[in-house]
Amino acid sequence: MALQGSGTIRASQINTELGRTSTANISLDSAENGSYVTINSCSPSKPNASNPAAMSEWYSYNHTYACCYSPSITQISNITSSSVDIYWVGTGNCTAAHIEYSTNQVNWSTTTGGCTSPRTVSRLSSSTTYYFRMRITCTSTGGYSGYSNTMSATTSGSCPAYGTYLSQYCSGCTLYYRYANGSCGTYDVSQGCTTACGGCCCSPSYGTYLYDGCSGCDYYYYYSDGCNGTYSSLIESNSPNCGCGGGAACQALYSTGGSYRFLDCSGRSVRGKALDWGEYLGCGDPNSGYGYETYGKECLSF
Repeated sequence: MALQGSGTIRASQINTELGRTSTANISLDSAENGSYVTINSCSPSKPNASNPAAMSEWYSYNHTYACCYSPSITQISNITSSSVDIYWVGTGNCTAAHIEYSTNQVNWSTTTGGCTSPRTVSRLSSSTTYYFRMRITCTSTGGYSGYSNTMSATTSGSCPAYGTYLSQYCSGCTLYYRYANGSCGTYDVSQGCTTACGGCCCSPSYGTYLYDGCSGCDYYYYYSDGCNGTYSSLIESNSPNCGCGGGAACQALYSTGGSYRFLDCSGRSVRGKALDWGEYLGCGDPNSGYGYETYGKECLSF
């Protein structure tokens, strides 16, 4: 606790501030020269050690005031192509630590964080020499300390495409291989979208045609491609190719001028005249003209 800033100061108060017994004998000259205890030079107000001493020199003296010392960078290690670790000491009276870095010692960038050493400085460029310095925000003053010493380090070159293989993993449909390299640490290389990650990346409309077939009344074409394997595409529901449907509901070949031609469910070519699509007046063998009229009925026989 600091001594008062004005008024009368008693010798007993100075003794107490210095950590001595309040009733101990005291000489002001000896006290301010540090004969009893070393005067705290970090206190904003302190006796000036000039003789003869005066009581007013002790106004606002704070013997326990925490010094705001500059930190000291001791080591830069774990250097990769994009990051380094900074180690330091001397941040006992610290609220925040500010590390600054530069490639020319003129323009500086700053990263601010806690007071515990070390800290990783990242997002650096590869094969580049950086200079590092730091200072702290002091708890006792709320202001900055002086700057530390300056140290330099050169980042390594870009990571090779392949180092020592460690493992692989999927992220969505993309496969990644994880590698390790002495200068680059651990890093991942994309292998692109592959079937190893579920094959969800490839969905062509049509691959290589294999065959056609039915599932119930639904008619399918089956395809194959390198990513999805074998898959099907629905061509027609209630298809005559699967023994379903009938008559005009079967596959139409063309319809012009009220006449139409289609394949019936037995695969026979039939033609007639339509009132509406799917309805007709006459049906018959395409080689003998229109046979008999069966309005609104299907052409099932000739």
